[in-house]
Amino acid sequence: KWIAFGFYSFISILSVLIVMIRLYLSTGMSITSSNILYKDMVSCLIKADLNNFHDVTPKGVVFNRFSKDLEQFDRWMIQALGMFLFTLFNLIFTFGMNIYFFYYSAVFIPLFILIGYFVLNIYSHPNREITRLESTSRSPIGNSINSTTCGADIIRAYEQTHIYINKFDERLDNNLISKYFQSGSQSWFGLYLNLTTILFMSFQLIIILIKKEIFSKGTAALFIYFG
Repeated sequence: KWIAFGFYSFISILSVLIVMIRLYLSTGMSITSSNILYKDMVSCLIKADLNNFHDVTPKGVVFNRFSKDLEQFDRWMIQALGMFLFTLFNLIFTFGMNIYFFYYSAVFIPLFILIGYFVLNIYSHPNREITRLESTSRSPIGNSINSTTCGADIIRAYEQTHIYINKFDERLDNNLISKYFQSGSQSWFGLYLNLTTILFMSFQLIIILIKKEIFSKGTAALFIYFG
């Protein structure tokens, strides 16, 4: 009884410490990366050519890069770093628990890591290109809305409304095609990750069935739950 209580207490304290470490690292790394990015942006802006950049690029675009876009990047960065550290600590803890309960599992754990890395390697490059295409096809939609809103009276006066509606529909269709491919790639990645998880759970169940003499009911439950 007291052994189980001490074990669960240790797991709870360790979980709290890991959360604190994750928050500290993600916040510190996000602040450091934001400072480096801001300094590089200021340096590039100062060194930019007067005729080819400052006279051509609208000041509003520059202001957005240093205000709204940089703020969105900061929010995205801290979330991405936090999720990465959460996944990393979770994997370390999971593999550690499996090795603690059955040290022979250390032989098979690299196999599952290689499977996950192979799936991630297949997914990352196409998803990067699809995301780029989605961003590229989204910009003309906003430009079309802004331009037609400002010149709506002239468009109606010359009875050219149907032309701009067709152009807007075409740009919207191009953006939706990219979104469909992006959603499909994410679903594919999630499916193969779930299959890898099912294989790992099956591996744990097979170990419990083969070595049932060394696994009590409580140990088997901990082995599956924390694994």
